[in-house]
Amino acid sequence: MPESKLPNRLISAILARLIPSGGTTGQVLIKSSNTDYDEAWGNVPITKEAQTTLTDGATITWDVTAGRIRRVTLGGNRTLSITNAVDGDYGTLEVIQDATGNRTLTFSVSMYVAGLGLTTTCPIRRTANTRSVVFWWYNGSNFYVNVSTF
Repeated sequence: MPESKLPNRLISAILARLIPSGGTTGQVLIKSSNTDYDEAWGNVPITKEAQTTLTDGATITWDVTAGRIRRVTLGGNRTLSITNAVDGDYGTLEVIQDATGNRTLTFSVSMYVAGLGLTTTCPIRRTANTRSVVFWWYNGSNFYVNVSTF
């Protein structure tokens, strides 16, 4: 029995109903409404979070729900407490030594720090007016940390 082929017009009509024409490289199909087959080509939104400042104190508390990109200037030896982190959370903290310098930062709980293993020590740079960047990721059980110093 011979194969029957759908006419190109019918194939084009079906595809037009399922996939809208147009779009450019990097765009994705986005559901435009709750109506069936209501899609359009669009760009994936990129969100940029502003860096905000944490309050310096004996214990610096970082509530992750208030932001993931933070900064703090140390005015003494401090302890960092990260709160409300859930599986998959991550964050970046810019740590600035004040003009006195030689300030230390410890974690309120043990974290896996690159090059040090499980520790409460945060290996920041201690020279006056210098910066370190602390990157962390939480897997629901443990924090994994990497520190870059400048």
